[in-house]
Amino acid sequence: MKKGETEPPAEESDEARRDSPGPELSGEGEPPEQDQEPWERVQKAGENQEEGGNLLGLLPRITLGAGVVLTLLVIGYLAIHGLRTLPYEPEWPIPGGDPERGRALIRRYGCGACHRSPGILDATGRVGPILTDLSEQVYIGGQLPNTPDHLSEWVQNPQRFAPGTAMPDLGVTEPEARNIAAYLHRKT
Repeated sequence: MKKGETEPPAEESDEARRDSPGPELSGEGEPPEQDQEPWERVQKAGENQEEGGNLLGLLPRITLGAGVVLTLLVIGYLAIHGLRTLPYEPEWPIPGGDPERGRALIRRYGCGACHRSPGILDATGRVGPILTDLSEQVYIGGQLPNTPDHLSEWVQNPQRFAPGTAMPDLGVTEPEARNIAAYLHRKT
């Protein structure tokens, strides 16, 4: 060699290349070599993990805040269990209400023309909702939280709570409404 010339770089041996963390692990330079086997990259990534490399050296780091994790857990729970039923069997006795009188009143007022109702054979209507398991519903008429008092008030005067609803005011008295509510809130 002449004076001032530099020696060309030596070819790296396969063994030296295999033992050094390549650019794919350090986050610098070029992508991994095409001739490198995937298991070799994974092995090197695992060795590099102690030096602060990312998971397997191949996957991006993902960090989730506690709020995101909690949200995902809630969504997962709701996807499995749903919102359909209450977590307990509600039992709401209606003071002054008699379920058997309520059954007779439902027939007398013709509620079955619009509703289907358990235990009433001629209640086969399809205008309003089915009155099965009403004690498990969250709202009455989509307007009122489902409590015995609200159900009684709704039966007496549905137009007051939802003007324009298909359910008419039938002139049901307060004691009659309590009996009807007692029948509808009983366990079926």
